[in-house]
Amino acid sequence: MKLNNQNINTELLEEIAAAAVTKLENSKCTSRSRWINAVKKAVKELQSNCYWSYDARNFDFVIMSETSNEIYSVSTYCGCTAAGKAQPCKHRAMHRLLMRYAAAAA
Repeated sequence: MKLNNQNINTELLEEIAAAAVTKLENSKCTSRSRWINAVKKAVKELQSNCYWSYDARNFDFVIMSETSNEIYSVSTYCGCTAAGKAQPCKHRAMHRLLMRYAAAAA
């Protein structure tokens, strides 16, 4: 399954994001508030940014960031500034949401 801004079901994406936020709110993760912010930013950008692609077969996620115009190839690693500071980033949050989305849509 290949996903992009044109073929994603926004209702399903928002349900998955809401479940992720609930799980984070109930976790003891020390960076949970940063992850919650990252998830919220991720949903907005997945819905508004036309320049991303996700391939569920090999978990490849590529996006051109709306804020920096940088192109990121994301997995558990991201080359953005936040990830470089060992902080949660919206790009990794997007990748995780899309993994969950692909599993739910299959």
